[in-house]
Parts: sequence; structure tokens; C-alpha cells
Amino acid sequence: MKGADKTKVLIASATLSVVWIDGLVQRCKDNGFTFLDIPLTGGRVGAETGSLTLLCGGDEKVIERLRPILTAIAKKIYYFGPAGCGMRYKLILNFLQALHIIGFGQAMKIAKDQGMDLQKVSEALVDRPGGVITAIAQKTYFVEPNPVTFSIEWISKDLTYAKALAGALPVSLLNDVLVEYKKAIKQGLSKKDWASINTLLTK
Repeated sequence: MKGADKTKVLIASATLSVVWIDGLVQRCKDNGFTFLDIPLTGGRVGAETGSLTLLCGGDEKVIERLRPILTAIAKKIYYFGPAGCGMRYKLILNFLQALHIIGFGQAMKIAKDQGMDLQKVSEALVDRPGGVITAIAQKTYFVEPNPVTFSIEWISKDLTYAKALAGALPVSLLNDVLVEYKKAIKQGLSKKDWASINTLLTK
């Protein structure tokens, strides 16, 4: 907390464990600091174009006061509750996105096994079920991203944090997805793009 100023708003935007962020929330509270957790999503393109999505936790009035500043880098701003809730949502989001990536790859395995035209199948999946993540999965299925937008190492970290957040809840799909990414790390693929896992894994 060295250099912190009670007249300023402290913000954490990295994706961190809930244990870590809750500790920081309490420490700021104990020292009278205003703290927001605002992890973000939108990738490299979002950062370069000022169209990120911000996932906010903390005092809603403070967030509203900062909105004119935040909109300089963000297209959307979501509020989830007290400090720590932004980080919780980010972990939930990354789990679901990773699940979608892996699900796309497994759907394509079935299509390949059935002798179908993979380009046509993938393009149809972009339409139904559709969505940003399906489009990313489809694109990276045929062309490996360069530069990397989000690495296998980073998504594995976030999934590990999500698993800790879930605790004893029966979230078997989260465990399965984390296994796939850990498998990729064991194969030396930690620096590769998270969405290209479907074509990188050899075993």
C-alpha cells in the first residue's frame, strides 16, 4: 500500500484470486482507502480501440462518478456489487468462455469423424449458436493467432482461481476444461493462444 493516497481511488484490474482480492479489499478498508476491483475483457483489440468491457465491484456511486473517465477505454461497464464481485464475475466468465472454446473443438471432432466439410460446419456454428467466442474459436481453428491475444498459461491461471472460487461445488465441467489446458502446458504450449488449443493438442 506504499504511496496510496486517501484522496484517490485505488483500482485493481488484473485477474487475481478471490483470496488475494478479498485480502486487498479488507486492507484498503482498514486503511480508509477507496478501492474498486475492475477486471476487464475485450482482449488486445479492445484495448487498442478503447472498446473494452469493464467488470466492476465496489461503491457504485464511485464507479458512476468515474464513468466519464472509464468510458475513454471501455464500450461497456457492468456493475456486480461490493468490491470483490468484479473479480468473481471475471473468473466465472473466463470459465464459461474456456468451456465454449473446448466445446467448439469437440464439436468439430465429431464433424471431422463424420467426414463433413469442416469449413462449412464451423461457419454455420458461428451463426448458431453464434457469439464472440464461437467466432474466435472458428477463426483460430484454421489459423493460429499472431500475435497471441490471451495465452494458455493465463487461462489456466484463471481457471485455477475459478476452481478455488467454486470450492466444493459440483462443477465437473470446470475441472474437465482445466485438465485440457494443463495438458497443453505439459506439452510446452503455455505461450500459445488459448483459443487455438483445439488444434494444438496432439494427445
